[in-house]
Amino acid sequence: MVHDWLQVLANGTTSGLVLALLSSAFAVVYITTNNFHLSLCAIFVVAPAAAYGVMRAGFGWFPAAAIAVSLGSALSWLVGVLNHERLERRKASAGAHLISGLGLYLVIGQVLVLVMGSESKMLRPGLDRLFKMGTVLVTSAQLLGAVCSVAVLAAFVALIRWSRVGIRLRALSYNPAECELRGIDVGRVRGMAFIVAGLLGAASGLLAASESGFDPNGGLLAGLPAIVALIIGGRQSFFGPILGALLIGVVRSAAVWCLSAGWQEPATFLVLAAFLLLRPDGLLQRPGTWEVGA
Repeated sequence: MVHDWLQVLANGTTSGLVLALLSSAFAVVYITTNNFHLSLCAIFVVAPAAAYGVMRAGFGWFPAAAIAVSLGSALSWLVGVLNHERLERRKASAGAHLISGLGLYLVIGQVLVLVMGSESKMLRPGLDRLFKMGTVLVTSAQLLGAVCSVAVLAAFVALIRWSRVGIRLRALSYNPAECELRGIDVGRVRGMAFIVAGLLGAASGLLAASESGFDPNGGLLAGLPAIVALIIGGRQSFFGPILGALLIGVVRSAAVWCLSAGWQEPATFLVLAAFLLLRPDGLLQRPGTWEVGA
């Protein structure tokens, strides 16, 4: 029985790390703009679709991944500049941002269906390899996802904590009005947030697709757990969504193990309901000391 729960923990941690990339992508835009960047759900499937097309053209995995991530960041920036920034200048409500983002997700998704079809596709050419680590079994795709996710998340933390871009993103999240008074180009900083979000979202989509493939219509279904992780982790902390994603990953893995795959979504939203009732501000109710530069 102990071995079973170790397997659940391993599966939940590996999937939670990949989910943390997408949750952090939502977080970096939400913290700096107070709006949900729902178009990230489209980027989550556009990136692996681009990688699939590049590999079908005869290129290797690394060029395909580089092109896919670059496309994801560029698409995210375009959505931010052409949609959200225009709405921001017109003082649009958060609901307008949410609905427009959902509309763009639907449009991009249907364009992708027209180009590639609606069937699911695999990035992995053959069967996955299985490794035994003590009493736990993990696949090569899970190992790849965990290692790459940790590396990307570490780079993201370093960016937020020590880089000039990170300092401006943190400053914008605290006091946008003072940033404008000090001569900071707030629109440009928001554009940086969308670029970072696109990079994280594309990386998450690639790693998820390397394990289980991708569905052109599955972006929103993948994005909802990431948004839940953002909410339960803490909406004002860059680090909180990572913790929230790890928790959601373990909960979803336990739901599959104890019940069935159909219980993943109900279990996710039961956790959300519990947090909204008992701890509405999330796991981290305020930014950590590493985030404020202390």
